[in-house]
Amino acid sequence: MTGSVWSSPLGVWLRSMVDDDVGALPSLARAVEAVRRELDKVPVLGVLFIRVERWGDAYRLFGWHGAEAAYEALTSTTVDMAGSGLRRLDLPADLGLRGEGFAIVLSASRSSDIPTHSQIDMVAERLAVIARERLVEKVPASLAERLSVEVGAGLIRRPEGEATLENTLVAGLVEAEEAARLKQQRRCEERGTRLRQALASGSLAAVYQPIVETVGGQVVGFDAQLEGPSHHGLDLGDVVFDVAGRTGQARDVHEAYHERALACAEGVLEGRDLLVLRVGLSELVESAVRVMAMLYGWQKCTLTPTNVVFLVDAGRLSQHFPTSLAAARSVAEMGFKLAVDVSADSLPPFDELQELNVDLVRVGGRLVRDLQRHQDEFELVLMLTRFAGRHGARVLAADCAQRTEAVALRKAGVNLVQGDHISPSSPRPLRPDTILP
Repeated sequence: MTGSVWSSPLGVWLRSMVDDDVGALPSLARAVEAVRRELDKVPVLGVLFIRVERWGDAYRLFGWHGAEAAYEALTSTTVDMAGSGLRRLDLPADLGLRGEGFAIVLSASRSSDIPTHSQIDMVAERLAVIARERLVEKVPASLAERLSVEVGAGLIRRPEGEATLENTLVAGLVEAEEAARLKQQRRCEERGTRLRQALASGSLAAVYQPIVETVGGQVVGFDAQLEGPSHHGLDLGDVVFDVAGRTGQARDVHEAYHERALACAEGVLEGRDLLVLRVGLSELVESAVRVMAMLYGWQKCTLTPTNVVFLVDAGRLSQHFPTSLAAARSVAEMGFKLAVDVSADSLPPFDELQELNVDLVRVGGRLVRDLQRHQDEFELVLMLTRFAGRHGARVLAADCAQRTEAVALRKAGVNLVQGDHISPSSPRPLRPDTILP
């Protein structure tokens, strides 16, 4: 066994493997003896690794319950296929990487043929197709669109010389996991190519969702969201930004998005209306300079920097503090406003929020969904609204989908709200006829 196998992420975890009886599948520790018996029959076994990768805001929107539902959908598919289907899949094993992936050790073939890597990879590809189909059937479509499922293939060889079964098992698992990871990397590169084509053809667009006051229902602005071409698999804005970041196109995507968002809002927004624009932390100052040039470069432009609110992920701000503080102050000096997008897993220290002097604190996704039923989330939102109020900021709640959520948000002291309960997104900033009661 080489050191590189043990030092891989999967290998490091396997070195401290425990049998905890948590997963629906048998643990890898329980599968070892079964693998040993199979290797008494044949010198080589195939192994598959099913790997799940998240795109965009999958976990911010759906939380760990969404990850668990996806994991259970995939493991139940494997259990259903054991002993039949593609071939005998007798030894599915839970690696404890819940929400990330699990393994299947293929039992010995009835023939005397020694399996090759290409043969096992054919099994992997067929299983991947079925797994994706089942996933779409068992989890919300908007979650399935944000998940990538790939199956990698590897080989487990009968130990020879001083090698142990554990060593050869880990080597095969690492090989299969790396193969799945490479397939996901290729998928990412394909999406990156499609994104470049979308940029070249000008098919990225901005859509707008009204932002209203929770008390009074007055429209105070619009959230400009990115929308890509659906036939490229890039119709979800958060996924587009994710692909852009992974493939080195963040700057180009933000530039195209900002230009389209401002162009369609010009002449429609009134007075002090806000226009929320997403921006990456590393592009914050550059984006502010570029937007400033757009606004003052257009003739008779009614929009000013005071209308524009740059929305930055709170987790990124905290990771790069105090550099992000200098960027935030530079943007504020240009006249722009700053909003911080806070999620349950990226809540920055309050002293950092205070230093940033943000104008808006934005919450959404699972923090807002069914807020009236979740006391912990309600208290977290209430704490944020009290903190924001003491420091001259307002709290904006996104993804509000039902009236009961809107009522709970108002009780928690949230100032502003947006979501399908208020109004769906539209190609131009439209003020809804019916406003939040």
